[in-house]
Order: sequence, then structure tokens, then C-alpha cells
Amino acid sequence: MIYKLFAFGMFFCFGYAVMSGEIAACMNSVFDGAGSAVTLLLTLAGMLCFWNGTVNIIKSSRFLSYLSHLLSPLVKFIFPSASKNTDLSERLSLFVCANALGIGNAATPIALGIMKELDDKNEKVNDDMVMLCLVSTAPISLIPTTVISILQESGFPSPLSILPYVWLCSLISFVFSVFIGKAYCALRRR
Repeated sequence: MIYKLFAFGMFFCFGYAVMSGEIAACMNSVFDGAGSAVTLLLTLAGMLCFWNGTVNIIKSSRFLSYLSHLLSPLVKFIFPSASKNTDLSERLSLFVCANALGIGNAATPIALGIMKELDDKNEKVNDDMVMLCLVSTAPISLIPTTVISILQESGFPSPLSILPYVWLCSLISFVFSVFIGKAYCALRRR
């Protein structure tokens, strides 16, 4: 369905450009947009490679156990039954860290692996699975790398000026999602 809307919009704009005599401006915009898209893609790919490398370094170093110990109160509160497993607790800490660094692309495979391990094969969703979905949807973001890269690439004068607003919004959404998740899990147990 969405491809039909996209095709309609594209043909409508092209037809309007032909009818109004602005076909040259339309074609210039198409090529400029394609060039900007490639530049943005390369910028985001470089940023993604850097942060994925950072996550792999954290995984292979002793920093992960330190990070897991540091985040253990949060992990125990959000994922009470999963935090009893040390390996799972470390992976949950890595997941929280990846989201905090703003690299959701690196956090997604980690979350999928955690979800497979949380699945107890009884075809029912457990409380930790619910909380993982909610925390994945509304994570705390300390460094929104993708947004900062897009703002910097588009020529925004001070991309880091958004940080306090991002911190506030992500904290509010994270607390709200944990509250809703805990309330839902409590109601489910009744």
C-alpha cells in the first residue's frame, strides 16, 4: 500500500513539474537529493561502524563485567527473573549500554538473542519479555548518535545543543514505559 502512495506522489510531482515548465528544477532536485542521500548514508555507515566496534570492544574486554555490576540494580529492577543468570545479566547490561549510546542497530541483535533466551517455550510471554519490548521501544539515550549525525550532515550549527532535551525526553519515556510495564505485569499475575 505504501509503495502505491509513494509512486502516486512521485508521478504527481513529476507531472506537475512538466505542466508548470519546471522540469529542469525538478531534475536538479532529484540529483541533488540523491547526492545528499549517498553522503548521509556514508556518514551514518561510518558512525555505525565506529559504535559497533565500540560495542565489540566492550563485549570482549573486562569492561562488560564492570558495566554489568554497575547496571545490576537497574537490571534487577526491570528484569527480576533474568537478572539471576549472570550471562544474561551481562547481555542485558550491554543492551542497555548500546541503547544509551544511541546505537539501536547494534542493540537489536542483542535484544533478539536475549528474547530467544527468555523464551521458555510454553507459548506465553513472560514478564521479562514484556519489559524487554518496552525498554527496547523507549530506551534511555545519552548520546543520540544517529540524530546528531543527521543534524551535523544537514548543516545544523550546534547538533549537540539537543542533548538536554533528548536526555529529558528519553528519561521520561523510559520511566513511563517501565511504570506501564510493571503495572501490566502486576495485573497479568492476578
